[in-house]
Amino acid sequence: MGLSLTSDESEKPAAAALPTTSAWNVPYHRNVHFTGRDDELSDLQRSLAANDPARRVQAICGLGGVGKTQLALEYIYRNRNLYKIVWWVNADEPATLSLGYAKLATQLGMKVPEGTSLDDIRHALRRKLNERNDWLLVFDNAAGVDDVKNYLPQDRTGHVIITSRNPNWDSIARPFPLRPMKRVDSVQFLLNRTGQTKPDTAVGVLAQALGDLPLAMEQAAACIERTRIDFNGYLKRFETHWAELLGQVRTSGEYPDSVEMTWEISFRQLQEEAINSANLLDLLSFVGPDAIPRHLLRTGAATLPEDLAKV
Repeated sequence: MGLSLTSDESEKPAAAALPTTSAWNVPYHRNVHFTGRDDELSDLQRSLAANDPARRVQAICGLGGVGKTQLALEYIYRNRNLYKIVWWVNADEPATLSLGYAKLATQLGMKVPEGTSLDDIRHALRRKLNERNDWLLVFDNAAGVDDVKNYLPQDRTGHVIITSRNPNWDSIARPFPLRPMKRVDSVQFLLNRTGQTKPDTAVGVLAQALGDLPLAMEQAAACIERTRIDFNGYLKRFETHWAELLGQVRTSGEYPDSVEMTWEISFRQLQEEAINSANLLDLLSFVGPDAIPRHLLRTGAATLPEDLAKV
């Protein structure tokens, strides 16, 4: 579910920071389809700006697909003028977390002797950040407290956002539970994302069937846009396959059923339209969940079966 394919250029941080930003590492561009969440964004901003240092570490937690990462991204793009350091770290793997955090030291011009351990860099960087208050750290998709706590500057002079499915963060952060979108926002998102301007009862029913979960609605809207069917047509397809898919699809438990179902419908559509592309996607599912650079496919195409190499 986390697998994505990027161009070589998107491997680099998005070049969207203001000139005053001295360190910017945000690997995703702003979501042009972001809808709603005004109350949540206001709450997040108030909490991070509080005088209480304990509230300057916010752990956005909730179901897979509820939009935790997107909320963190939208906060960054709305408030980037508040920070000179905005540093995003993928926290789902310890090695990735350690390396991504250590790169900030280089970006800040810290002199790191050759052979310095990542632990020593971490300690030095925490002390460096304690000396200033113009930074925002984001630890995306963290498993739990133990994975992140040793990376937090002790004095909490700046701000920290953690995203996680784990709700238990009280010992180091203020838990920020994120719930599905409001129905009115879900309907507006589906209309905006598909480019359809005429709301009907099927839009609200589809939003309800998808649990008002942003990821499920994104997948459904993409399929609607691609196949040029209407909301009622997709809803019928969803309802027709629901019982069948629940019986056949081995869900991972990481995402709600509605998210799993929208993915399955998209996969089936791809199999109908471009079987070789679907087979290539199956192959790529064995690769780690980080973004896959296109040059990896170009250089490795010669080792693939002929049909997949053409794709």
